[in-house]
Amino acid sequence: MIKISVVIPTFNRREHLKQLLIQLNEISGQNYCLEIIVVVDGSTDGTLELLKKEFDFVHIVEGDGNWWYTKSMNEGFNYSKRFNSKYTLLLNDDVILGLNYIENIVKAAESKNDSIVSSICFSHETPHLLFDAGVKEIKWWRFKFIKYLKQLGTANPKDYTGLYPTLAITGRGTLIPTNLLFTLNLYDEGFKQYGSDIELGFRASANSIKMFVSWDAQIFSIVNTTGKGASFIKSSFFDFIKSQFNPYSMNYLPDSFRIAWRYGIKLLFPLTCSIILLGNLKAYCFNKKY
Repeated sequence: MIKISVVIPTFNRREHLKQLLIQLNEISGQNYCLEIIVVVDGSTDGTLELLKKEFDFVHIVEGDGNWWYTKSMNEGFNYSKRFNSKYTLLLNDDVILGLNYIENIVKAAESKNDSIVSSICFSHETPHLLFDAGVKEIKWWRFKFIKYLKQLGTANPKDYTGLYPTLAITGRGTLIPTNLLFTLNLYDEGFKQYGSDIELGFRASANSIKMFVSWDAQIFSIVNTTGKGASFIKSSFFDFIKSQFNPYSMNYLPDSFRIAWRYGIKLLFPLTCSIILLGNLKAYCFNKKY
């Protein structure tokens, strides 16, 4: 039986978390031993009470409300060391697992020794939109991620299968050999809320660790819980602009600049920063219809 530590950060998403934990509990004990760690960072919606009453198999790590995503994940990772799990699975609290999800992502990982495997992601709402199917090329000078498939296009999950190399990962359904996670020294807490997951992937690549995306390991994300300021969420232009300077926003410019400096072409860094600025504005203007 393969042991997997599942780390889930949460903040005031009680009902979404409940759905996910029910799914995971149905899987655990079949062919996999899941040690589920939920990091509750200051939730006020009864999440703690729910976990203690209905999910006594869950390991709870309590934050003070100021941990945000990155520190919450790192605290969960450190808690998981006691389990000596072969793999660590990174999940968001607002996802629904697809059919045979754990089986499919573990199968992919077992076929690629010492590699990281991420998931294909769709919107939970229908018609399904494709969120992420992996990155096949990165043009660092323009901070351009060339994806296998068009992001936010309508998609039928049944049409997707296979395992493909990827140059970027997220924390929304990624399976990492636990020894590699700690070799990489976990997430960089300089990225408070967003960016730490994708930065970990770039750091892994820089250390010659291979990464793959499994189109058989499917997860479905609930759109209206996604970070405020995302271009596909209907928000005001003023809110979008504010998000560029909010360190807890997915659009926080210094996070993108930091990644571009570390992994991009330093000689072209000023040009890359200008392109990032223009790209964010373009994404807002042209994708707002979603």
